[in-house]
Amino acid sequence: MKRPTIFGGIAFAFVVAVFAVPVWWGVKAALPFSLAFRLITLSGYLAYCFYLLRTAKTHVGALTLATASLVIGLALSFLPLTNSMMVGALALMISLNRSLLFQRSLIAIALDGLVSGAGLIFAGYLFTKTGSVPVALWGFFLLQSVFVLIPPRSWGEAGLFSADEKRATVDVFVHPQRQAEAALERIVQEGAAR
Repeated sequence: MKRPTIFGGIAFAFVVAVFAVPVWWGVKAALPFSLAFRLITLSGYLAYCFYLLRTAKTHVGALTLATASLVIGLALSFLPLTNSMMVGALALMISLNRSLLFQRSLIAIALDGLVSGAGLIFAGYLFTKTGSVPVALWGFFLLQSVFVLIPPRSWGEAGLFSADEKRATVDVFVHPQRQAEAALERIVQEGAAR
């Protein structure tokens, strides 16, 4: 799997902020603040999940992760949670998605969680100072771009990348995919033999 670059993360934060401003003002004029806040936050979460999946360039597990992110994000938006609890849960989901895609050690996963927490604190600070949700989104996603500085694994530990028989780099899902295909082939052959 390919990890995003820090500049890609900064560019993503900038694009989200630019698009969030007119969307925020339009949604805020049409809906109550709480609903508008949930809608813009959910949109930012889903856009970030899409960005992670596009930069990871993995095909195995991507549809499952995208579907799970969408279902969980929608469920969190419509559950009777406070806005701060919903935002915290979405930040946790972002950290979980990144851990599933890019991190392979517990230390890296914990550091990734710290990046999400620091992003929440920074976004909260920006929101209290400016009162602007787009600025808070920009601050959160800007800080999320530094997660690529976290090494995906500890030294000497089997990591996200492994070498196949030809010594080519493949992602962590390829081996389980090959096992599943072999098992399916055995089942089909046994069924045809009967």
